[in-house]
Amino acid sequence: MQRTKAQALDYYTYSTTSAFIEAHATHNFQGILLSKIPLVRQLKAREILGLNSLNTPQISYTELYLGLTNIFSFLRFDAGVASNSQTGKGTAFYRIGLSLNLN
Repeated sequence: MQRTKAQALDYYTYSTTSAFIEAHATHNFQGILLSKIPLVRQLKAREILGLNSLNTPQISYTELYLGLTNIFSFLRFDAGVASNSQTGKGTAFYRIGLSLNLN
């Protein structure tokens, strides 16, 4: 799944008509760590590391998250921290996703 938006940011919170820079990066580790643990290996989960960033003239917003995808072939769980330059503090977030293959 290609992510093209921040996970914990409300869509219109920092909308702007000014110039902005937006970046998204995700790396799938393909189970390089979890496949080494015998009981966890049966979950078939894969590790994800991601970074989302939005910079406008008014704010700098960043999210860093870790996640597990492909849990039992249909679940995803992400947990991370989001920070912005207005508050100067981090906010924890989590997200649970479901993937259905209807083929």
